[in-house]
Amino acid sequence: MPADRPPYRTLSVGLLSFQGQFVSDQGAFFAGLTIATFPVVILFLIFQRHVMSGITLGALK
Repeated sequence: MPADRPPYRTLSVGLLSFQGQFVSDQGAFFAGLTIATFPVVILFLIFQRHVMSGITLGALK
């Protein structure tokens, strides 16, 4: 399975395919970035209490 075929690309590599050498589709690029960022932000908001307690627990001696 070669990684250069579109179905096997990761999201970050797929987003870079919107940028060409001289012309880039900035609207599609930023829409893809927004779509890629939403799940991470939503998961953080759901588990924010657990993340913060884990960070403070690791800071204690």
